[in-house]
Amino acid sequence: MEHILEICLNKIYYTKTTFCYMKDINSVKTNFILIWEKYKVHFLVWLIFILYESVISGLVSGVFGKFSNYAIHYSINVFLFYINAHLVLPVALKKKEQIFFRLPLLLILLIIGYVFFVFTIDTLLLWYTNILDITNLSFDRAFVLRAIWRSAYFIIFSTGYYFLITYLKEKSRVSDLEKERLTSIIEQEKTQSELFRTQNAFLKAQINPHFLFNTLSFMHSQTQKIAPKVAETILSLSDMMRYALKNESLDEEAILTEEIEQVENLIKLHQLRSDKPLQIKIVLKGDLTEIQIIPLVLITLAENMFKHGNLHEPHSPALILIELQNEDLLVRTENLINPQKSATSFNLGLQNIKKRLEIKYQSQHSFTYYTDERNYFHTRIWIENICLS
Repeated sequence: MEHILEICLNKIYYTKTTFCYMKDINSVKTNFILIWEKYKVHFLVWLIFILYESVISGLVSGVFGKFSNYAIHYSINVFLFYINAHLVLPVALKKKEQIFFRLPLLLILLIIGYVFFVFTIDTLLLWYTNILDITNLSFDRAFVLRAIWRSAYFIIFSTGYYFLITYLKEKSRVSDLEKERLTSIIEQEKTQSELFRTQNAFLKAQINPHFLFNTLSFMHSQTQKIAPKVAETILSLSDMMRYALKNESLDEEAILTEEIEQVENLIKLHQLRSDKPLQIKIVLKGDLTEIQIIPLVLITLAENMFKHGNLHEPHSPALILIELQNEDLLVRTENLINPQKSATSFNLGLQNIKKRLEIKYQSQHSFTYYTDERNYFHTRIWIENICLS
């Protein structure tokens, strides 16, 4: 039994080890692909250059060096190339007023560093390996001149590369700035177009209501004698529209008595549409003349009653109670729910009232609504210190 358990544990361990190993291989592979995609042009150009130069030099001299020799020395040259392009030249050319002494100084130091570094590497290779094709190495004039020429050769190519990438970056930056400028121009034109349309809409909004009210006034005067009910409907509709336009900003406050008048107009309109008398009472308590409240709250509550309530039962009348208690305002409604009417959007208007009350009155108010066991729908708004707001 212990032997079987040991075999199972070993199998689990090797499986886990293999999984981790495969995971590491996949990670390395992914990183290699990312590096290759980013620098593949550099790799290909260097490969072509090294093959070309090594073949040409081998054909000219009649001697081809070892691969390891090429790999080490070309690595040094490539390193010199990028050190000059990404470190020396950016530092030397950073301040224009210091270019004339910083650039020669840094390039001289770079060449001197290259000469001594190559000599050190060649010395170590000669002592500990057989990579080099020579048996003796001396820091003489010929070696120094060869090293200086070799470093200058790659520095020249590196300088060309630096100016090329600088030009491409600047071109890209200019292109981006041009795109931003064009985008800004387009946005500015859109803004001006929107402003123009808004101005036109504002002018139309000023013209259209006057035209509409004049038309309603004409219709009222023409129908007052021949159809009094129609004339009364037109007058109530005109008053409600004037009130709605006057209080189109829902954040500002309206006079409570004017709001009550519009509720009465709304009741008149619904009464004229109905062939049965509406059973709805408005009860006012306290001096409400100086009270202000956010507009269209009472109208929304009344409209909700007409949409979803049964207002034709004489024994179950609807109620709108508005009462001032010291400095506080109470608004209460109740009505019998009509089961035949759809409950779609039943709470949308009430949710809108709730959000507006929360924004305006915050913690100094409460708003509740519910249905009782008699199928009556109740709403209750309580606003504290409304006389002081």
